[in-house]
Amino acid sequence: MFDAKVCGEIKSYVYALIGLDGAPFYVGKGNNNRCFQHIEEARANLRGTVKLDTIRTILNAGKEVRIDIVRHGLDDKTAFEVEAALIDILNLKIEGGNLVAGHGLGRESAEEIQIRYGAQPLITEEPLLLIKINDTYAPDMPLEKVYEMTRWAWRMDIKRAEKCNFVLGVAHGIVRGVFKPKVFRMVPEDDLRHTKDRGRVYFEGDIVGNSPYFHTSAKVFGQRGQANPIVYLNA
Repeated sequence: MFDAKVCGEIKSYVYALIGLDGAPFYVGKGNNNRCFQHIEEARANLRGTVKLDTIRTILNAGKEVRIDIVRHGLDDKTAFEVEAALIDILNLKIEGGNLVAGHGLGRESAEEIQIRYGAQPLITEEPLLLIKINDTYAPDMPLEKVYEMTRWAWRMDIKRAEKCNFVLGVAHGIVRGVFKPKVFRMVPEDDLRHTKDRGRVYFEGDIVGNSPYFHTSAKVFGQRGQANPIVYLNA
């Protein structure tokens, strides 16, 4: 469920319920937590509709119903228009019609919307090294991949970096990975991945999966004039 802060931020939205085959089987317009109510309805009663029966099939298979937010931040009129257009494009009014979604709809999972708009500020007195990975991060990227994107390779002061307890990989203002560094090293000449790696620093460390910093909002990267991808916090 979205919390109250997220409900206020996203306004009216259009969502899609996604089937086991990865294709949408239902498109709707909603406010607040409307997109989750179909699942509750399917669990609460045995009324038979294509939508509810599809939801039950997913749940009976031991899966969660994926909800994608296709567009948000809309007024009601625009949301209804987007909903109607998608229903027509996807032929969802026709039983057994083409359910393959188009591309370029800019949709995001409900979980991602909650993370992005519900993120609490990063507040700490602990020395941290923050590294911006906007250009390489992608949604649903595994933590192992986030670690690789974060650790290699940056222009930084090794002695200052060594004072930091954790390294945080930050994408578009949200902490997407937390790592406990073991060692910082200069990239060796015989291990350059790119020519720009010369003179840069990388680190080796461990992934911290349960850190309180995970999915917090690092607003420092949104400040005017903050172009440097490296930020030493409390260090």
